[in-house]
Parts: sequence; structure tokens; C-alpha cells
Amino acid sequence: MIAWITLLISAVITALTPAGVFPSNWFTRHSSQIGSTLEVVLLSLALAHRINRIKAEVRSIELRSKLLLEKKNVELRHALKLITKNNNLKDSFLATISHELRTPMNGIEGSLQVIRDEIKDKGIQNHVDDAANSAVHMTQLVDSLLEYSELQSGNWKLQESPFELETTLSKLVPVIENECKRKNISFHLTKNIELDHLLIGDAPRINHVLFQLLDNAVKFTHQGGIVLEVSSREDRDHYTLHFSISDSGIGIKDHQLSEIFDGFNQVDASFSRQYGGLGLGLSLCKAITDRMGGDISISSTPEKGTNANISIQLKKGAERCIKKGTKQQETLPGNPTVLIVEDNPVNQVMLTAIIKKFGCTADQANNGEDAVRMAKERHYDCILMDFQMPILDGFEATKSIRSNGCKNKNTTIIAVTANAMSSDRERCIRAGMNGYIRKPIKKDIVFEHMNYWLLKELDSDNSTI
Repeated sequence: MIAWITLLISAVITALTPAGVFPSNWFTRHSSQIGSTLEVVLLSLALAHRINRIKAEVRSIELRSKLLLEKKNVELRHALKLITKNNNLKDSFLATISHELRTPMNGIEGSLQVIRDEIKDKGIQNHVDDAANSAVHMTQLVDSLLEYSELQSGNWKLQESPFELETTLSKLVPVIENECKRKNISFHLTKNIELDHLLIGDAPRINHVLFQLLDNAVKFTHQGGIVLEVSSREDRDHYTLHFSISDSGIGIKDHQLSEIFDGFNQVDASFSRQYGGLGLGLSLCKAITDRMGGDISISSTPEKGTNANISIQLKKGAERCIKKGTKQQETLPGNPTVLIVEDNPVNQVMLTAIIKKFGCTADQANNGEDAVRMAKERHYDCILMDFQMPILDGFEATKSIRSNGCKNKNTTIIAVTANAMSSDRERCIRAGMNGYIRKPIKKDIVFEHMNYWLLKELDSDNSTI
């Protein structure tokens, strides 16, 4: 404002000087230039002041923003710690629940397997089969919850190891056959497989996918039957397996097919009341198949039935030791001596009964400390090691056996545990274990793992002779 007044005064003086209002002198003659100069100076000062004020305001805003950002960062770090803590608590809770549920389920399923092999009465066998099938369904329910939780948390990992496809099918088919008999519907298995090698893959999860699809087929089929077709194609370093499951059930409407792979979803809310289930089965099948690099598709016609197709590629393992046309033997090579490290008395007795059927001599240790001592005193071909035990757990016991020496420095140590999280297998391998069996155990799975590692040990011994 002062700058504009100065300019105005200089203009008035310049205009009135010729009229004699102001005397003519150097000041009045140059009043216009003086006014313009003063205007520029004053405007510059005003502009500089304004710029300084803006800078001060910017610094103030930056400071407030920095303080606010630091406050938000502190809040975010606190929230992240809380989320991490809650996730750790959830993982710990799930691991504990898994262990606590699987431990008694292992005793139930294992004992039923032993009883089933001993009894001859057909009626009692049927009752045992019913109990065993119920136990399998319970285990699958626990598995579904754990799998879904791990997938959601991003901790899900494949647990690949050598396995026999026939073993996987032999666990699965009797359960489905029994369920079909109860509903008076048919079940047919068609196999067109030529596998000269073991398969390398996540057998429990392949079994989980097939069980979910077959269990759904049984649930929603009231007449007619179910067909499971299994075929294989051999390539240079892998096999491609194809599974097709067809049923003559109630089918799925076209507009519902796009939603069947969503978690906790069933095509009709009333289905959960009528047929049971959590609505997790198909979403897990899709997620597991995708993680394996495979493909799953489902087509259906209402009131006529549903068809599910799965294709997965699995790497080749070692050549199979069983010749075509011969029955698999259930005697392990060399009549091995086995140490069972298990703190649960029921599981200890059950596992001892199972491996004695394989021609093994068995000793028992109640905790890791006893196992370390016994491994130093006697030559064991194989040690079956539980994870969670008093005094010394399975991890520390394995590390001690590997580092401090034992009678058989090449002894095979296989984890047999109710800990079922994906990270548990990695932990046991890092500790020095050779293999990993998840409870509830199956007799065929125990034989398969022990046979694989004991044959590998024999081959290693023979190569050094």
C-alpha cells in the first residue's frame, strides 16, 4: 500500500510542478523516477517479507507434518507389533490345537488299524471300519481348518517327499467304498497308471484334495454311483497324473459354479444343515492344486451329476523296488532295530505294534534325554522321533544324536509328530531328521517312509564295501 501511495504522490508532484504549484528543482523534476524507485524498493521489501512468511509457514507445515508422520509411524509400528503378536498367538494356538487333537486321534486311528488286522469276525470288522472312517473324517476336518489358516496367513508351503500313489489310493478308497455302501450307491475305481518310479510330491495334500472331492460326491449322490478314474502319462523327468471323479448326484446350477471355489461357501445355505461341512473343501482343493502347478475344473448338470477333473505334474523319484505283478511285502529289509521316542503311552504301544508287523525289533524311550542315552548304548537302524516331549524335545534330541555321536552314526531319524504346520517339516530337516510323518499315522505310510530310508542306508553301506 505504501509503495502505491509513494508512486501516486510522485505522479501528482510531476503533474503539478509545471503549473507552478510546486517549485521547480531537482527533486520535483525527478519525482517520477524517485517514486518509481521507492515503489520498486518497497514492493521488493514487501515481496521478500511475504516470501519469508510463506517459507515460515511451509517450515511450520513441514514440522507439523513430520511430527504427525512420526506419530502415525509410531502408531503403525505399534499396530504391526500387535498384528504380529496376534498372528504368532494364532499360529501358536493352531499348532497347540493341532497337536492336542492329533495326539488322541493318532491313538484312535492307529489302534483301530491294529485291531482291524487281528479280528476275523466280519461284523466286528464293519464296526471297526465305521469307527476308523469317522476318525478319518475328524482328521480331515482338522486338516481343513489348518490348511485354510495357513493359506490365509501366507505360511503355506508344499512338503514334498517320495511316495507311492498306490499307498495314497489304498488309504482313500476303502473309506469312500464304505461310505457308498452305507448309502447303497456304487463306487468304481478305474486305474490306467504305469509308474516305474516313486513320485516326489506332497502326498498328504493330494490325498486331502481327492478326499474332499470324493466326500462331496458321496454327500450329494443319493442314487446311482461314483466313478474315480486315475491315469498317468510319463515324460522324461516327471509324470502327469489325471484324476476324474464323476457322480450321479444332485448337480450344481450354472450360476452357482462360479462361486464353488470361494471359502466358507456352499451353493445353498441349507446344505450345511442337511449335508454338513464347513464350506472350505473346494476352496482348499483349488488353492492346493494351484500351488502344485496343477489344474482343477468342475462341470455339472443339475439333477444329473457332477464331474471334477484334476491334473498335476510330479517329479520322478527313485525306481520302485516292487516288481510289476508282485504283491508289496510288509517286511522291512534286514529286520531293523527301531527306537520309538514317544511320551504318550497309548501312541507308544500302538506304534510298537505296527512296526513289529514289519519284522522290526523295537525299544521305547519316553523322552528325548532317554533317546540320546539309548542311541549311544545300542545300534539302531531307525529312530521314530516325536516333537513335543518332556525334559528334552525331539529337535534337541536329534541335534544331540547327530552332533555327539551314537552307535550307528548313519541312523535314520524320522519325525512322527502331531505338529502339522508347514514350517514343522522344515524345522525337523534343519535339526537333522531324514523324514517327517504327520499324525494320525497310517501303517502304510510308516512302512513306506521306513522302507525308503532303510533301503537308501543299505545302498550307502554296500557302496562302501
